[in-house]
Amino acid sequence: MKKFFDKGLNIFKNDKLVGFFKHAETWSEKIGLICLYVCMPIVGIGFCYNYGAALNKVVAHPALLAVGFIIACFLFGYIAEKMLEYVRPSIDQAKTNIVNGSFFDVLAFLFGIITLISGIVAIVLLCSGEFQDFVGTVAVCILTLYFVTILTSPEKMLNVQIKDSATPAQSLISLVSFLVKAAYRMVPVAFGVALVFAVVNGIDFAFIMKSVSPLKLISYLESFGFYALLPLIGYFAFLTYYFVLDLCMSLFRIADAVEGKNKAK
Repeated sequence: MKKFFDKGLNIFKNDKLVGFFKHAETWSEKIGLICLYVCMPIVGIGFCYNYGAALNKVVAHPALLAVGFIIACFLFGYIAEKMLEYVRPSIDQAKTNIVNGSFFDVLAFLFGIITLISGIVAIVLLCSGEFQDFVGTVAVCILTLYFVTILTSPEKMLNVQIKDSATPAQSLISLVSFLVKAAYRMVPVAFGVALVFAVVNGIDFAFIMKSVSPLKLISYLESFGFYALLPLIGYFAFLTYYFVLDLCMSLFRIADAVEGKNKAK
């Protein structure tokens, strides 16, 4: 069975699939920015127009809310556009050495199963007419497939090199570093996919549903803000991890140096 599953994983190591997702990163960034600069402002205007009477009683004049939301979308778009430029250069500059790739094969196998199940569920939801859930499931399917591609092609996607040997501590550090880089590498695709999902939900709220509960609306706005700022959040999380890693390694080196001096004495 091991050889059978390994052959299945080799499908994801195809250079064409890797090239497809590298191009998909660029397109996903563009789609996400279009959602922020064009689609979400339209959704905001539609929501304020359709729920203007209720908003005027509770918050403020709908026109002011619409203008504020449009300005927020433009600001989020500018921040995202600037921060997306740092994803690939940051990963290329952060080299990672791993010893045993078996753990990543196991992860790739598990997420490959999730991808397959998500695809089947998406087809069922589409046939059932559950369009909103269908879009969310397709988003999960795309992201898991992308993650599997990253796990099976770390040298090409994450600037990872294979080492012959390492201590258990070095192996653990490499493992965590690999997962952090993989998560950060997914930011461009996750950014575009998540914002498409946000636009679909926003259209449902603004033009289809007859009423929206305040809690549901607040939850949606929080999710939208997180999706829009995902490149910025991912960048700071990536830098924070490597700062803490370098700090710990410096402390280890200092401790080794002190121990070496004590032994010399």
